[in-house]
Amino acid sequence: MFDIASLTRDRKEFHLFRPYFFHDLSFLFTEDVARGEELVFEMLQKLVGTAVIDIKEIEELRSMCPDPYLPNRIYRLTWQVIKVAVGRRLCNDLQEQLRDEIRKKIKE
Repeated sequence: MFDIASLTRDRKEFHLFRPYFFHDLSFLFTEDVARGEELVFEMLQKLVGTAVIDIKEIEELRSMCPDPYLPNRIYRLTWQVIKVAVGRRLCNDLQEQLRDEIRKKIKE
């Protein structure tokens, strides 16, 4: 996803003639949630660059994972690709790639 992000675009701007997408990601935190969030946001910035316009926690979905008993936070990414046209199929493929990259980074 980083490869197709616009490196010159301000992260808070949408392109009026391109679709934007939402993607929810869930993270379990083994230690301090605040520090974990910093690491998550840093990792996402490195993985997707300016393709992600906004990241917000969905606070009403905060929960504790029962096994293992860990805090679970869900974040909604708003993202948009400028360089290429993205339809539903490519959108789903990009989201799968992002999940795979997140898994790899977490294992490191």
